[in-house]
Amino acid sequence: MLATSDPETGAFLPESNVRDQVLTFLIAGHETTAALLETTLHYLAADPDLQNELRAEAETHGGFGYDAVIRMRRTRAVLNEVLRLWPPVSGFFRVARDDQVLGGYKIPAGRSVFVLALAAQRDPEVWGSQAQDFDPERFEATRSREFPDRFFHPFGTGPRSCIGRAFALHEATLLLARILDAYTLGGVAPLRMYERGTLRPEPYTLTARSRHQS
Repeated sequence: MLATSDPETGAFLPESNVRDQVLTFLIAGHETTAALLETTLHYLAADPDLQNELRAEAETHGGFGYDAVIRMRRTRAVLNEVLRLWPPVSGFFRVARDDQVLGGYKIPAGRSVFVLALAAQRDPEVWGSQAQDFDPERFEATRSREFPDRFFHPFGTGPRSCIGRAFALHEATLLLARILDAYTLGGVAPLRMYERGTLRPEPYTLTARSRHQS
């Protein structure tokens, strides 16, 4: 943001805009990433085998530095599957530039349409008959080809998509790896979601047992 100029005008972002973008990272990014982690920890606490897989992945890559984290593809697949089922921001608006017909409905130019990612990312015609199930394998390289027309936009899409996407995913991957390195998780109740600014679980309790007690 500080060093990149507009390719058409050569102008740089004013300091006030840079300041506002940083606030977006800190405030909006905090809320949505926290919601993502709450939901992911719930799934992990219910699946000891998956916890062990993610621990093994972190150990294989030798730590928690930047290069190690970007290679944690299994952990990223778990996060993507949580984002598919429970995107913290359940959808986004788009405005029709011209008169359109969408799903049989006439959308006049200038009209806003809300894209409900929460529903589109569970569409069984796109994601298969098990679209409602939690299955991180969907995002493994060999399986991703099964869903060529999939809708997966938990961060929005286009030039107005979330500016902090890469940062949020890296941060969440690192935090999960560190939590699972330190603790064994368990003891959660059924998942119940509600929307409060973001889509997140109702308050729940899990157990966290230290893996490194002396």
